[in-house]
Amino acid sequence: VGGNDIALRPTFSTIFNLLMLMGFQSPESIGRCSSPGGAWGLSHFVRMFRDDTRRYIMKVIERVRPAMVIVCMIYFPDEQKTGSWADGTLAALGYNGRPEKLQAAIRKVYELATCAISGTIEGTLVVPLPFFAVLDGKDTSLYVDRVEPSGRGGERMARTIWETIKANTRT
Repeated sequence: VGGNDIALRPTFSTIFNLLMLMGFQSPESIGRCSSPGGAWGLSHFVRMFRDDTRRYIMKVIERVRPAMVIVCMIYFPDEQKTGSWADGTLAALGYNGRPEKLQAAIRKVYELATCAISGTIEGTLVVPLPFFAVLDGKDTSLYVDRVEPSGRGGERMARTIWETIKANTRT
């Protein structure tokens, strides 16, 4: 489970809270938050990535419970401007000048939301996977248009999923 489609069709609430989070918080203040209410706008994304994702998982597994579900957190966009269709959106988020701010927010939502889903689904092992540890925004060759994995980037993601499955499977 995972996705970055909130950037493609954001609601008014998502846009508002993203502007609050990116406009009024420093990377350091985001990183220090110990609860969703610790930074303006953060609670919206924690609810989205924790509660909405959990509901989605429950819907998918309502008939048959798998042994494991891997819940993936989005990866960091490419830090380099490449003439992508996404350059304008990333610029509006301040990513071109201070990528560490959005990266801090993604890390914090992973910590407070994605990791909180772990162990909350009876009979199914829920494993959080931070794709930002795989695609950290530093290597442009891992991306297409800054926001999609290239063949190499996708291969790294697939290998990481496989390693996560192996590490969490009892033989």
